[in-house]
Amino acid sequence: MARSTKESSTRQSSGAGARGGTATQLLKKDHATVKELFARFEKQGERAQETKQNIFSEIQRELETHTTIDEEIFYPAVRESVGGTEGLVDESLEEHNVVKSLLRELGSMSAEDEEFDAKMTVLQEIVEHHVQEEEGEMFPKVEEQLGQERLQELGGQMQARKEALGQPTIKRIMSGVSGLIFGNGESTSEGEEEGEQTARGGERRSRAKSSAKQRGANKKPNGGARAAQKPSSASAKKRSSGRSAESKGSARRSRGQKRTAAASGNRRRTSAKSSKKR
Repeated sequence: MARSTKESSTRQSSGAGARGGTATQLLKKDHATVKELFARFEKQGERAQETKQNIFSEIQRELETHTTIDEEIFYPAVRESVGGTEGLVDESLEEHNVVKSLLRELGSMSAEDEEFDAKMTVLQEIVEHHVQEEEGEMFPKVEEQLGQERLQELGGQMQARKEALGQPTIKRIMSGVSGLIFGNGESTSEGEEEGEQTARGGERRSRAKSSAKQRGANKKPNGGARAAQKPSSASAKKRSSGRSAESKGSARRSRGQKRTAAASGNRRRTSAKSSKKR
C-alpha cells in the first residue's frame, strides 16, 4: 500500500511538473502575473474604486498562494541543498511577513479609503524588490546547484499545491480524505459522493429528531388540558354533591314542618273534644 501511494505521488508530481515546468519557471510566471496586475491597478482612475478593489482581490489571492508554495516547498529545499542562500532565504521570509501584513491591512479597507492607493504603492515596491532579489540572486544559484531533474520535481510539487489551494475548501477536504483512504486521487469523486450521502443521511436524521420533538411538544399541551379538565370535573362533582345535600336538607325541613303542623292539629282537636265533654 505504501509503495503504491509513493508511486502514485511520483506520477502526479511528474505530471504536474510537465505542465508547470521547473520550480524557478513556475515562480517567475507568478512574478509576471502579479506584475501585470499591479500595472492594471496603476492605470485606473480615481473614481474606479470597484475595479481597483477587484484587482486587489486578484493580487491578494496570487500573493497568498505564491508565498505558501515558497514557504512550504521551495525555500526548505533551497535551504537544505543550495549553498550560500541561507541569508537570501531569511530575507525573503521577512519580506513575506511584510507583504502578509500589508495584505491584511488592505483587506480590511475599501478602495474608497484615502490610504488605500498609498498602501498599494508600498506593497508593489516591496514585491518588486523581492522579485529582483529572487530572480537576480537566488534563482541562478538554485538552478546551478539543484539541476534540471530536481527542479522539475519541485515544480511538480509546487504546481500540485497551487492547484489544491485554488480548489474550494470542501473539495480540498474530500480530496485529502480520498487520498488517505485510497492512496491516490482516482477515487475523489467516489469520496465526494459518499460524503454527500453521509451529509444527506445526517440531515434526514436531524429532521426526524426535530419532528419527534415537535410531536412531543404538541402532546404536552393536550395532556395539560386533560389535567386541567380533571379539577373542573371534581369541582362539578362537589357542586352536584352540595346541591344534593341542599335538596335533602330542604326535604327534611319540609317533612319536619308537616309533622309539626299535624301535631298542632291533633292538639287542637283534643282540646275541642275536652271542651265538649265539660
